[in-house]
Amino acid sequence: MSKIISCEEVGVFDTYDLEVDHPDHQYYLANGVLTSNSHSVSYSFISYYTAWLKHHYPTQFMCAILNSEDPNGDKIQEYIDECRKMGIKLLPPDVNSSSNLNKVTGEREITSGLSTIKGLGEKAVGSIIVNQPYTNFLDFLARNESKAVGKTVIQSLAKAGALDSFSLLRKDMHDNYQKYRNKINTLVRKELSLLEEEDDIFESDDSETSSISKPTYSSEITNRIKALSSKIMNPIDPALEEWDKKNILIYEREVLGRSISGSLHEAFKGFFSGGSNVVSLGSIGRLESGEKVRVEGIIKNKIKEFKIKNGANIGKKFAKYLIEDSFGNTCGMTLWADDYEKYRTALVDGIPFKAICRVNEYMDQKDLALSTMERVYGREK
Repeated sequence: MSKIISCEEVGVFDTYDLEVDHPDHQYYLANGVLTSNSHSVSYSFISYYTAWLKHHYPTQFMCAILNSEDPNGDKIQEYIDECRKMGIKLLPPDVNSSSNLNKVTGEREITSGLSTIKGLGEKAVGSIIVNQPYTNFLDFLARNESKAVGKTVIQSLAKAGALDSFSLLRKDMHDNYQKYRNKINTLVRKELSLLEEEDDIFESDDSETSSISKPTYSSEITNRIKALSSKIMNPIDPALEEWDKKNILIYEREVLGRSISGSLHEAFKGFFSGGSNVVSLGSIGRLESGEKVRVEGIIKNKIKEFKIKNGANIGKKFAKYLIEDSFGNTCGMTLWADDYEKYRTALVDGIPFKAICRVNEYMDQKDLALSTMERVYGREK
């Protein structure tokens, strides 16, 4: 957002003004902005419309909300949690059926968009969509050139589960994509060399997406590629084993911001005690401010880092994290300066921890502040 550098007077103009002779009509908001009761009427209409849409079209409403946010932004997890509470299933992205954005694919079902995968740029997403659908992994590689869909893109797709419809191991496609690409490209070149005129190879396409991918193959060549790929589609290394459950969940979290094949807590069962004295993060809002609780969770992401501007710790940094418990509940957790300095390198996305925290309340919202870190996975106390 642009900052206001200076203001200058431009004259006096007639404006609409509603005045009500009542001391409670105008008031200051928490951020110091002066407003009035009449101004809030327009917001009440918006609130009514959104409540009506959420009630009557819950899946469509939540899909639109998800698409309105940055996939890597702070608010997206809040909306994902809301989908879970509403019984709306978020499906993983799929190179054969996903579009750029999330889309409704069932009564209580949203299929994730390709743009939700970290590592995929606009050119890659455009190329994949314009060439849909694909017969198999070789067909996918043949019709998406490496300039747009290269190593980072393919490996991110494999980690996200977006290539699962090809019925190969994620690890195989992640590790051996170049061998598969060489295999199909060799055969495609032989097929193309059989055609005498270049105009017979490609079809012209004036659509908006054609500029971000290579020219569309003619139907004849496309059919030949599909036939060839089906004929030679065998695993490069049939003895190769899939990633274990822990790595699958961690890789999904890495590229999607969440684990879709299960809870990441499954990968650390031996770490969590799950005792009766461990508080569910879903109950934090019902606890008293200042109350101490024991929590066990996983770091979802660092929400924001702050710098202290005054006092004894001026210049030092503290941070707020988003954490998740084994039930999928999330909550904010603040680490003040000394603890943040001590644990900042250890508390990365996907790492489990055990801690004693204090319930913190700010502007009627409750979250947690770290009191004592009992243990961080992979680090001695």
